[in-house]
Amino acid sequence: MENLFMPVNELIFAPINAIKEADILLSNGILKQIATFSDTENENADISVMKLKSIKFLYDKIKSTEYGELKETVGLTVPTASIIPLSALRINSSVIKFNIEVKSNYNENNTFSLIGKNASKKVRKSDFLPKMYFNVKTEFAELPEGVARLIDVLDTNQIPSIENKVYVNSDGLPYENQNIHSIKNKEICEIKKLNSIIEKINKFIIKLDRQLKDKTGESYEEYSVSEKYNPEMDKLYNKISELKENLSKYNRLKNDKENNLLNIEMYILEEEINCGK
Repeated sequence: MENLFMPVNELIFAPINAIKEADILLSNGILKQIATFSDTENENADISVMKLKSIKFLYDKIKSTEYGELKETVGLTVPTASIIPLSALRINSSVIKFNIEVKSNYNENNTFSLIGKNASKKVRKSDFLPKMYFNVKTEFAELPEGVARLIDVLDTNQIPSIENKVYVNSDGLPYENQNIHSIKNKEICEIKKLNSIIEKINKFIIKLDRQLKDKTGESYEEYSVSEKYNPEMDKLYNKISELKENLSKYNRLKNDKENNLLNIEMYILEEEINCGK
């Protein structure tokens, strides 16, 4: 039974070393795992370049808009490594409990040391060897900064993008003439932009007109027919006149767009009636 005894320090550190070696093996496994999701190139003897492979997912969704029903094909591209868990050993808490029997030992140089062997929890009445009880606890370390940054990169910039748009009816079926619905959509967008510009110009004109009246006691219309002349006030008056000209131009453009939209909607309606026949 003598060969079962070994130095006490080896008994104590054996399980700790086993955990450490397992951590090293799995850490190396992470690099191999990332490499499988990458195209690896050796830039030089010291640096390896890994270009992460990506997977592109496509899916369709139908949504109701002010322009009608629209089916969108959405694409989402993500790095492969971001959807596969990395097999890292992160020790949160590891408790190792064991008992050993110990006895003194003298080697060939007559140097004293303690040796021991694993012992059962139960102690026999005839067993007079001294016992030692150990409770070894390990705590986990924080993730390496490089791994943390990689995880941050994998989690960002994964924003869906619209790959394709198809105009559909209320049943989700595509219209035959996609081009005319695309033109209709553009006209509606243009009208919406023009409405926004017209609203801003109107607010600015009202503001300047108020300033003119505060300084002259006359509104823009009144000042335009009066015989007063003031260089500073004339600049304000001319600015209002310029804005009003632009306002008229945008209103004419808006009317043209609305007429175009009306003609398009009539054409679409005629197509639907003809198809119904």
